[in-house]
Amino acid sequence: MVFRIACVTLVSILMAGAAMAQPSSVSFGLKGGINMARVHNEYSTVDPAPYFLPMGGITLGTHMNPNIGFDLDLLFVRKGVKEEHDSDPEQAVTVRIRADYAVVSPMLRISPGKSGAGVYFLGGGELGYLIQSELTNTLPDSEQSYDYTDAWARWDYGITFGMGFQSAATGQSSFFLESRYALGLADTSSIEDNEFKVTTRGVYFLGGLRF
Repeated sequence: MVFRIACVTLVSILMAGAAMAQPSSVSFGLKGGINMARVHNEYSTVDPAPYFLPMGGITLGTHMNPNIGFDLDLLFVRKGVKEEHDSDPEQAVTVRIRADYAVVSPMLRISPGKSGAGVYFLGGGELGYLIQSELTNTLPDSEQSYDYTDAWARWDYGITFGMGFQSAATGQSSFFLESRYALGLADTSSIEDNEFKVTTRGVYFLGGLRF
């Protein structure tokens, strides 16, 4: 576990260093959107419904040439899961777990289009640190929330890949749209004696401006 975190951290630092190597070519951007969040839970028989949660932050980018570059995203990402138990409508309960992460995500960006405009592809990783977590039980006539931070692991890491569209050539101000799939590799449950692994999943839909 510690070794994997160290490896992901090292890769993030190296890619961040590459992005800062040529300050004159560094771009700055703002992005925001939603995370269609799920978890993969080995002990649950309930198929979780998609849980739409907010995310956003800043992105720094640099390029080796107009078609190949690096992005470093610094994001707030809300992850979690929503499960609905409704076998008895009078006792139906919806369980929601929300986990707020500060995420560093280094990404390789490949833009086949002329001068980097148009469609591009992304691949890389992400390393997240838990800020807080909350569990909410919603019943037909009541709702209760609990601090769930101690039951949710402090670190989450994984791989992410996707594609996007950039409106202008590399090095110019532009707007962009992105979709990504984030595959968590860390066990996010910190409950003692839990023999089952719980990992995060997410489909990110993002839009923003690059300057």
